[in-house]
Amino acid sequence: MKNDLTGQKFGLLTAMEPLRSEGRRGVIWRCVCDCGREKEVPAMYLRNGHTQSCGCMRRTRGAPRDISGQVFGRLTARSFQYYNEKKQDCWSFSCTCGKEIVIPAANVKWGNTRSCGCLLTEHMVAMRTENITGERFGSLVALSPTDRRDSCGSIVWKCQCDCGNTAFHSVSVLRHGHVRSCGCLYRSSRADCSSYRRDITDGTCLGSLIAAKNVRRNNSTGCTGVYQNARTGMYTAYINFRKKRYYLGSFENKDDAVRERRRAEQRLHDPMIEERFSCVTEEGREKFREYLEQKMNLPGAIEKQPAIMELQK
Repeated sequence: MKNDLTGQKFGLLTAMEPLRSEGRRGVIWRCVCDCGREKEVPAMYLRNGHTQSCGCMRRTRGAPRDISGQVFGRLTARSFQYYNEKKQDCWSFSCTCGKEIVIPAANVKWGNTRSCGCLLTEHMVAMRTENITGERFGSLVALSPTDRRDSCGSIVWKCQCDCGNTAFHSVSVLRHGHVRSCGCLYRSSRADCSSYRRDITDGTCLGSLIAAKNVRRNNSTGCTGVYQNARTGMYTAYINFRKKRYYLGSFENKDDAVRERRRAEQRLHDPMIEERFSCVTEEGREKFREYLEQKMNLPGAIEKQPAIMELQK
């Protein structure tokens, strides 16, 4: 029979008899390994070569590929030592500085380790003593070192930005290009992006105003802009508008806080959304229609909004 594996050999395993069937894994076979141990193996694992022994083959792996004498950065492979718990072959390496370390060969083959650690030490010393006076990093020009150090010990330098502002950054941050200005480049790029956004008006994103009407998953009160003070137990309502936060008061009853938040939305958010409804994305328009019909409990509310009715004609 096609599915009868009795007596067939797969690696070091010999299939003896089928035991049971386990859904996706198929038929489980009792197998005997050449070392004398028994092992239960799915038929599919035997056919595709996934399992070839009871585990003894892995425990008695042969010698790894010989890399003795090969050079990886500052490290030269000397001799194989052992297999670690991840079954990686660990070798002893001698560094050009004179030290010896034992690490997995994969670390040096992939370039993750290039020395015994002396390369990093030299790099850190260079960062702490390097003179970068007058060097330019984007819009920043290094002026003079300070007495401050970052968490890695790198010197913090005083820098002059092309916009005229002063900034303080470490050599490490400057060298790696993590900063290129005092922050003016970020602000200008944000302004450029905003100029192409049709849904941003008066520094306010209409999409954000509409999204604020939906409750986020981590909201514990069931209403955006309402939270409970853990110390007093009072419910506080607030609303964000044009980059400012307005506190609407604290209430003992949550429904009162929610009601005040809804009133503030009608006074501040809704008129702006209605005025610039043509700039809102189609998804945002649909969400705003749902808000008018469902959240506000106003049947036919769309017809009451002149700006929206004009667009629907």
